[in-house]
Amino acid sequence: MLSPNAVPNKIKGNAYSRHFQGYIGVKVPKRNGNGFKIIQIYTAPYHVHDMSDDSWKNHKLKISGLTLAALGLYIFAAVCGADINKALFVAIPGCLAAFTLVFALTAIIFYLFCPRKMTINDCTVSVRQVKRWTSISSFCTGIVAIMSLVYLLLFTQGRNIRECIVFFAYTASAISLFFIYKIENNTEYCEVENNTELPFYPGCDF
Repeated sequence: MLSPNAVPNKIKGNAYSRHFQGYIGVKVPKRNGNGFKIIQIYTAPYHVHDMSDDSWKNHKLKISGLTLAALGLYIFAAVCGADINKALFVAIPGCLAAFTLVFALTAIIFYLFCPRKMTINDCTVSVRQVKRWTSISSFCTGIVAIMSLVYLLLFTQGRNIRECIVFFAYTASAISLFFIYKIENNTEYCEVENNTELPFYPGCDF
């Protein structure tokens, strides 16, 4: 039930309306007693992973493990001092892959720290960003792996152990990112009731 203090949210732009989707503005008195202010309270249903609490924790642990693997393998491959990274056709896509990996890591961290019950905006943004950037980063890192394989075939004939390790590290990093994308893409969500009650302050109604 709506509080008499509830006020409609006025559209202030796409970003604002998306962020406060599912919220209702409530007029409350200021602490100093001089006038009133409007606070936003979430009243729409929450979005949760369609799984048990234990499965949800395991899901987060799986994503965390794959993220650490992807990041660690890429850093190892990029900084181990192998000649393969000095070739321009490997280094250029490598820089692009590193750039996308930063965005993927940022999106995953935001996703991992989202609570069990997510608002519409938190669910939409976190899921969309994780799928977008892990797919892009996986593709770019895969290109680096392919270019590394080309280097191996053209210049070492696969006989340099360090260069081979770098190739496999790039490949494993790309695969880890792809697995994150696939896991999230196959994850289903459901809505749960939001029992938040809006406060009522006499004298604050319009």
